[in-house]
Amino acid sequence: MNSIIEVLCLGFDPSGLGVGTRPQLSDQELEFSVAMDRPSVRQAFARPERWDLILCRSTAYYDLGIDRWLAETAGALLAPMILVRPPATQLSPAEAAKRGAADIVNHGDREHLEMVMARELASLRLRRELHQRNDGGPRTSVVLPLISDYGRSALQTHAGDHSDTDAESTHGTETSNLEGQTTFGDLVPPEMDDQRVKDLIEQGGLTLEYQPIVALHQEDTRAGMFEALLRLRGEDGRLLPPGRFFPAAGRHRWLGRMDLWVLRRALPILARMQASAAEQTRLFINLSAETLAVPQVVDAVLETIAASKIRPGSLTLEVQRSALMQESEALSRLRTTMQQGKHGILMEQFNAGDCDLLRDNLGWVTHVKLDKPLILGLATGHIHREAVQKVIRCARNNGVKIIALAVDNAEILPDLYALGVDYIQGHFVSMPYEELVYPDVFNIELEPK
Repeated sequence: MNSIIEVLCLGFDPSGLGVGTRPQLSDQELEFSVAMDRPSVRQAFARPERWDLILCRSTAYYDLGIDRWLAETAGALLAPMILVRPPATQLSPAEAAKRGAADIVNHGDREHLEMVMARELASLRLRRELHQRNDGGPRTSVVLPLISDYGRSALQTHAGDHSDTDAESTHGTETSNLEGQTTFGDLVPPEMDDQRVKDLIEQGGLTLEYQPIVALHQEDTRAGMFEALLRLRGEDGRLLPPGRFFPAAGRHRWLGRMDLWVLRRALPILARMQASAAEQTRLFINLSAETLAVPQVVDAVLETIAASKIRPGSLTLEVQRSALMQESEALSRLRTTMQQGKHGILMEQFNAGDCDLLRDNLGWVTHVKLDKPLILGLATGHIHREAVQKVIRCARNNGVKIIALAVDNAEILPDLYALGVDYIQGHFVSMPYEELVYPDVFNIELEPK
């Protein structure tokens, strides 16, 4: 990629993004070009290989005939397109994906726009590098994601259907939802006042977001895999990250009922998606240690799973290592229910020293998520590749699938692929969305090392 990033703005100039004169990326020089009408758009797409990034006003997409030019230059255009949504426009991420967009951001949201731009440029850099590698010898391939629509009918058709819930479940799940939280640098959002959290929950503010988990290797059968993440909607209608309200939920022992809330809403959605789509769909849902400690909540959780109409093998519950270390009656009952449905269990924060614990739970633990500091350390060079390889080899040798989370850029993908990681999750793949938006994928061949 050139040292200067060529950005094409369609339907507005950079000052029209509502983020000042133009967006900035700290370590990259951006050169902006503007196309405001159909002739200038036609001229811009005459050299599609020139562009590194395309920013398009969503309302100008059809007015300027962008759909036509994307179709005509599909073989030569590698630059990802980001749609910018004006405040009055209700264009959803799934609809943006149908238009070929890598993501969609709100007008004026500088932080989100710059993060998405940085992510897409990193992805583009890797795609171009891999496309240039071709020595004619035997090659393997790595799967890279492009955001596309997966399916929304289950959510749209039944958005108001909550007949499967009761009054108590308005308090509703999981401690590790923090992994879907968007943070920048070391910025940690402040906790909310306990009473405010309680009021928002009782007013029906709990909602779900879904983040895709994508196969890093080509699979015989493609399955949409999502993690369901709990969020809370504030008074202004915006979704609050879990770091704002989970501490209060933990102090007041609401986490078990929150787990139940998630299961009672997510499993019917999963069942409807499976009934309306030919592709298999799988959900990953966190289960807090507190849930397994409260017999009444355990009873309700197991009844909800057993009564669900989801396909066998399509649910994976994510549990903490501490829960697996305690051979409790609740854990035994959970194991039985999950095995009867051919479902899976995921061990979170898998790291060096957990191999014995994994072996003790073989036969029902089907996945592990690598400890986030392990991935970050590999990306920054603070942890040696051999140390990560040892952890991964333990899981692979025992037939357990491996997920790397917090994958926020493309540079680490070749290492994860070579080490044998099965799936990736993070902002490089997709941010969490309220709709089930799954990345489409394509293979890029890698030359052997």
